[in-house]
This record gives sequence, C-alpha cells and structure tokens, in this order.
Amino acid sequence: MYLHHQNRFKTGSILVTDSKRCFDRFATEKQMSHHYIPSGFYKSDFGYTLATINGMHSELKTWLKRFRGVSTKHLQGYLDLFRYMKHLKYKVEYDDRVNKTYCYAIPSNTSITVDQIYNEVMPIDLRTVYGEYHYGIFSNLHQSLS
Repeated sequence: MYLHHQNRFKTGSILVTDSKRCFDRFATEKQMSHHYIPSGFYKSDFGYTLATINGMHSELKTWLKRFRGVSTKHLQGYLDLFRYMKHLKYKVEYDDRVNKTYCYAIPSNTSITVDQIYNEVMPIDLRTVYGEYHYGIFSNLHQSLS
C-alpha cells in the first residue's frame, strides 16, 4: 500500500505519526526520521504534534459535508477547490480576492494581441445593432451617416 505514496516524501524528511509503529519500515526505507506521539499524549518527545493535520482533516470533513456526498471521480476537483479556498483565506487580502481569483482563472499562456482583436472580422454589423443609440461611441455615428 505504501508504495503508492513512496515518491511523495523526500529522503531525510521527518515523519510524525501516532503511536502505531506501522510506519517504521517506510521511514527506514526512505531514510526518514520517524517521531511518533505516544498514546494519550499530544506531543512527541521532540515537541512535534499532529494538531495541524488533525485540524485540517476536521476542516476538510466539515467543508465536504456541504456537498452531501462526493464521487471519487470528482474528488481531486473538490480537494483542489478546498486548497485554493485555504490559500485565499490565509495568503490573500480580503479586498484582493476577487481580482486574484479572476487572474488565477485566466490561463497564463493566453497570447492575444490588440492587433488580433482589432483585425478580427465582426460577426455582426455594429451600425445595424446599435444604430438607435445616440450617445457614447455612437453619438457621432448618425452625423457621419448623414
């Protein structure tokens, strides 16, 4: 089972687990320092805790409940959205969140130039569609047509 996750950990990392020692072999093979929290305690002898991961797990469960069931097909999408919402909450100022989300949604490899937009043939005739308006950019349209 752990072979699937083996490449997700860097050699030499610190692995903090509960008191179950089933991770000893994995930690040894990856040359990781394994610290476990004894049963009934909240900290390891070196001061490590599982509070952050337990809090994140609780928050994720609460967040997923609003969807009333999650299919495994779309699970990665839900997790990505959860991660992005956490990023916005903790890394982006409240007033900048809408702009940041908008910019994040636009692919960074879009390359449209002003010339491409300007030279694109319009699928409709703007004079026909907006001919009844007499203000803005169409204020002098009627004068030039006369």
